[in-house]
Amino acid sequence: MPILKTIQTSSAQILDINGNNGWGEISVRASQAFEYDDGVSTIQVADTATVVAIEDGQLASSFTLQPNTGASNNPDKTYYIVDITVNGLPSERIFWQIDSADASTMEFTDVPKLPTAGGDSISDLKQEANPFGQYLLRSDAVDTATAVTLGTTLSSNGVTLSNSSRLNVAQSGFYAIAASLQLTSGNTSPKLVYFWLRKNGTDVPDTTRAVTVNLNSGETPIALNYTISLAASDYVELYWAADDTAVSLDAITGLTFAPDAPSVLVNVTKTQL
Repeated sequence: MPILKTIQTSSAQILDINGNNGWGEISVRASQAFEYDDGVSTIQVADTATVVAIEDGQLASSFTLQPNTGASNNPDKTYYIVDITVNGLPSERIFWQIDSADASTMEFTDVPKLPTAGGDSISDLKQEANPFGQYLLRSDAVDTATAVTLGTTLSSNGVTLSNSSRLNVAQSGFYAIAASLQLTSGNTSPKLVYFWLRKNGTDVPDTTRAVTVNLNSGETPIALNYTISLAASDYVELYWAADDTAVSLDAITGLTFAPDAPSVLVNVTKTQL
């Protein structure tokens, strides 16, 4: 009988595409179990899916993986289909590989993840498992405009943050907007990433900048500089899109030798009336 596995989040965080703590849910169901040792495969289907909420980067509760025990043999490894949603939107489908030798309690983000062609059977697996230390919940689609969300305000004088992405100005004038971002990539395939400005919800013409990212798990810094005329109570937002979902804004935290590295830093400075 396969050993039951409890999945939890405690030290690990489940992040959204902007590097913020994720909100949504995961749905886990058993797929097929495959016995590597003797090459015998058996079907192991759960009676019902396990659905657990993700709240502020953590599982709302731990859950136990319990495959159907009616198979003809006891598999060495069991595969699970995992569907992730963020804010009610479909995100990504992944496979988990659970080994009978794994620890009985595992971190959600430390479960070995297998790439999938998007189907729901073992035949859709492309290669062996590659463990990942962190999952990015991707609620965006390819080439979909997404607002860059901001968090902590480091200092403010006449500029305020609202709706997590809108930078509101109290006075009219010309403003310089400088943004520093860092991207990470999940593989070495070239990915084209676009950034641009929106003013009061409308794209600002001729503000798009594009960069190609192909580092695998590396960091790519991006610097953007704009000058724009704003009236009192106007707001601006930084938007982005990519032609591949395997790229994301990435924050680095917990450094012992240096301060944290936010995924995005934005400075708004009034230059003249």
